[in-house]
Amino acid sequence: MIIYVDLVFLENSIINFFILELVGFIDKDKKKFIRIIISSFFGSLFSIISFYIEMGFLKSIIYKFLISFFMILIAFGRKSLIRKVIFFYVVTFILGGVCLGVLYLDNSGSFYIRNGILFSDFSIFRILVSVFLGLCFSRVVVFLIKKISVDKDLIYDIEIGFGEKIGVFKVLMDSGNLLKEPSTGKPVIIVEKSSLNMAFGVDLFDINKCKHFYVIPYSSLGNESSALIGISCDYVKILNRGDDMKNSNVVIGVYDGKIGSSDLYCGLIGAEVL
Repeated sequence: MIIYVDLVFLENSIINFFILELVGFIDKDKKKFIRIIISSFFGSLFSIISFYIEMGFLKSIIYKFLISFFMILIAFGRKSLIRKVIFFYVVTFILGGVCLGVLYLDNSGSFYIRNGILFSDFSIFRILVSVFLGLCFSRVVVFLIKKISVDKDLIYDIEIGFGEKIGVFKVLMDSGNLLKEPSTGKPVIIVEKSSLNMAFGVDLFDINKCKHFYVIPYSSLGNESSALIGISCDYVKILNRGDDMKNSNVVIGVYDGKIGSSDLYCGLIGAEVL
């Protein structure tokens, strides 16, 4: 197989550029175009060096980690450096797997490994198509990971007391939940009806067993205005705080459906209650 050094340098620079761009996108870093270009060339230069020089050190994990470390340093500076290095390897592994899969299915070229560096004689067009597909897949994976991570950070365990019965629920902090019961002005915590029934039983909605019922008008983006049944509970306690503070100035809004697409939580709580 004939290896053209100029094409290897160009291909590696293109791949490095897209990886660094995606790292900046993930970490929401306002990167500078020229710094990413320089970093991409830097990484490609050492790929060429690894091709021509036979040294055991060039195959080591430490050497490869140092190259990626300096690439991130050149592209983004010292801010959140370790986190960006981690993102760099996550994106690289995902992108590399997708690219190799596409090139393997295409079955029109060959691979060559020297000093632990993978080289191929595929056309730049096929490389670009593979990189594009890999980036699309990477962005989807990263989006899902970040969504789950953010959701977990905003999820609270709350304890709701109705008489002698106590239920614990996972609720998502929603800064857009400004819902209040109109007549009392009490903030509303929205909880799925199915979860309330499971914790307290179906007789929770027996008007003779509850102190107060409310009808709470509400509207959400993309939906017509509607109303929730509201129930006055004895107290609500935020368990994540690690204290015994109970809030009796809260109304539970009963939502007859599924809140969100995730099973990580069954309710929504506003910042005012927290």
